[in-house]
Amino acid sequence: MLARPLARLGTVAGALVGGEFDLEMNFIIQEAESIGCMVELLSHCEVTCQAEIWSMFTAILRKSVRNLQTSTEVGLIQQVLLKMSSVDDMIADLLVDMLGVMASYSITVKELKLLFSMLRGDNGIWPRHAIKLLSVLNQMPQRHGPDTFFNFPGRSAAAIALPPIAKWPYQNGFTINTWFRQDPLNNINVDKDKPYLYCFRTSKGIGYSAHFVGNCLIVTSLKSKGKGFQHCVKYDFQPRKWYMISIVHIYNRWRNSEIRCYVNGQLVSYGDMAWHVNTNDSYDKCFLGSSETADANRVFCGQLGAIYVFSEALNPAQIFAIHQLGPGYKSTFKFKSESDIHLAEHHKQVLYDGKLASSISFTYNAKATDAQLCLESSPRENASIFVHSPHALMLQDVKAIVTHSIHSAIHSIGGIQVLFPLFAQLDYKQLNDSSVDTTVCATLLAFLVELLKSSVAMQEQMLGGKGFLVIGYLLEKSSRVHITRAVLEQFLSFAKYLDGLPHGAPLLKQLCDHVLFNSAIWIHTPAKVQLSLYTYLSSEFIGTATIYTTIRRVGTVLQLMHTLKYYYWAINPLECSGISPKGLDGPRPTQKEIISLRAFMLLFLKQLILKDAVVAMAMRPRNEPLCIVCFGVFDLTTRLPRRLHCGHTFCQSCLKRLHTVINEQSWIPCPQCRQNTPRPKGGAASLDLDLSLFLAVKSGPAPRPTPANREEDEANNGKLWQIYHDEGWTHGGLAEPRFHQDEAERSHWLSVPSPGDDSCGERQPTARSLNTDHRRNHCRKQVTHSRSAPPRRAADPGAVSGDCQCILAHDSLENHVSRSPPQILEGVHTWSRWTDVTTPGVPQRTLC
Repeated sequence: MLARPLARLGTVAGALVGGEFDLEMNFIIQEAESIGCMVELLSHCEVTCQAEIWSMFTAILRKSVRNLQTSTEVGLIQQVLLKMSSVDDMIADLLVDMLGVMASYSITVKELKLLFSMLRGDNGIWPRHAIKLLSVLNQMPQRHGPDTFFNFPGRSAAAIALPPIAKWPYQNGFTINTWFRQDPLNNINVDKDKPYLYCFRTSKGIGYSAHFVGNCLIVTSLKSKGKGFQHCVKYDFQPRKWYMISIVHIYNRWRNSEIRCYVNGQLVSYGDMAWHVNTNDSYDKCFLGSSETADANRVFCGQLGAIYVFSEALNPAQIFAIHQLGPGYKSTFKFKSESDIHLAEHHKQVLYDGKLASSISFTYNAKATDAQLCLESSPRENASIFVHSPHALMLQDVKAIVTHSIHSAIHSIGGIQVLFPLFAQLDYKQLNDSSVDTTVCATLLAFLVELLKSSVAMQEQMLGGKGFLVIGYLLEKSSRVHITRAVLEQFLSFAKYLDGLPHGAPLLKQLCDHVLFNSAIWIHTPAKVQLSLYTYLSSEFIGTATIYTTIRRVGTVLQLMHTLKYYYWAINPLECSGISPKGLDGPRPTQKEIISLRAFMLLFLKQLILKDAVVAMAMRPRNEPLCIVCFGVFDLTTRLPRRLHCGHTFCQSCLKRLHTVINEQSWIPCPQCRQNTPRPKGGAASLDLDLSLFLAVKSGPAPRPTPANREEDEANNGKLWQIYHDEGWTHGGLAEPRFHQDEAERSHWLSVPSPGDDSCGERQPTARSLNTDHRRNHCRKQVTHSRSAPPRRAADPGAVSGDCQCILAHDSLENHVSRSPPQILEGVHTWSRWTDVTTPGVPQRTLC
């Protein structure tokens, strides 16, 4: 064993790089066997020495993809995982950091299974260092490059040699597209070297090429030896970072041709291409990653993804859509389902309309290789531009690298469902520690959300396996100390992400039903966490345009009413109504906090019920004043804006139907605040006009659609216009109408007397349109109901007078009126309105 740690560090580092170690000059691992020797040597060193060497080794891995690939080839992840249970805590932190770097580059199925086996607890105890290993999961989805790529070592003559090209496809212009990453051997000669990205030339030196000078890219077009054109792409290309480069040559026969350069889908440079190459000679000096001379300072050092040459000048929309496919794409733009990345419909239309596929002249990718042979992968129906065989050859140490992402590995061991058992271990304690780690849930959710965001297949697995139902159930069973603000932020961030997806509604609905709307999960969390949740639901969540098709409105309303009744009560309902409250098995917010939470929940409930109104109003032009009862546009004929005494304004057509009689007087109840306005002798037409709305309508009248053009409007605009005549009832998307045109239906009334009220029989009827025969038999002490006409379920809140109320009801409401008000609320149709229904033994209350 060496005496000094620094001497040991220099010895180990020198053995790895094959000379004197320098983090700027010499940091590439030369021999893979030296990694195994290092791991064996460290098992006999002191803790401080191990810490120094592992820190240095992690820095080496971050410097170059070559070091990551070398470590992957020797199975370093498996070796480190097997040693995790026996190392010191400080060394475990360093190893977890190193495992995160390596797992984000590549992890095999065998290594992932070993990792999950080390996370499986037993007898309520987490394995040693298992909590630290969870952080490795969060780093796995952080991949910024393709799964397969060509690796160029930067040595002389290291390139991909293409076969001779008979004639270059320039008639319609052409486009060269690829992903690249510069990975220099050191940081000293970066400005001196001129690495070539590609070179397509004839034996006379005529052709096209592109090379780097510093951080800039120089695109060259040579028409004859020493005579040509160069275009400088002044873009700051940083080393060790992936970029998509698209070089578009636009051919113009009668004027100067053009060149356009795109980086990551965005146009960064353009100009005229004065010299156009036109020759009958074959292009027999074609290389990827090198010039025709293949000098040491003219070879590319780094990685290349799939490279495409199109026989057309691609437009900006096509290039941007190709960038959306990501660096891992390597197919031929034929099938919409070939990519696991979510794409907008207009991007799919651009990519898969057949134009890109038919214009591919040749393409090469690291997946389609056989030893050193690189197979050309363009569609078979495309004409070949090569003289003979189209396949290329990888020279020297150029290799096709295939890595394994977390998405492919986790799919091989069961998919997203393998994460669910970890949520069942939230209450497990750490070894030699009786406390529970409250960060585990947030860590698992962060990993889960990143997986779902980066893969459409994972979202389908989550939806098919009812993942949020399982997670919601497990969170209910675990301690509420795990439900922190970080957990809520993960759920909300994913809800926002799903809300922005065209096809994210089913998974968002599952998330809402089983997690966000599940009060059993949130009731015992801190009040600030609950306040953040319900603030989001009542504002940002309900305000989105797609929420109308995301959640079940009726079911959600009932669920929220159940939540208010059993969980968020201000006064315990057990004593006054016999209802057994829930959520008493843990700490609850204070009464003041409960009232604040109820306010946000009721606001969410109100906006959810009125969502039809919001959608209907959003479909109309913003400058059109609307009646909030029928959502009809005010006009100067039958829909004049009339103002009630309470200050609320409605159209004249609606106010005509709101006439009611209370105590032998005619009133017009306000649909918004329920305040009664005396009915003028001339009816609703004699009410005051709302001058501001009247002037707005007069200054800019909007034509109403007629029945003749209704179908045309629906076909062209996708809008459902509700066309009603003045004598009909219009209620948009609100509750069922309380007043109906049919005289026969109005004659069927249900009288519900208060207990002990003998004067009820002397009351007057509440409906103006009762027929003469029915007026003689109104409001008797016994319940009367004609069963010959169709039943209705609307209430007349303006008909309440003293202890008597007359409502319109179903046949079955006779059984409901004897129940307590909460039971009535559950038994009656959701949109029915009850007001001041009194029952023997039950305190009077208002339910709306």
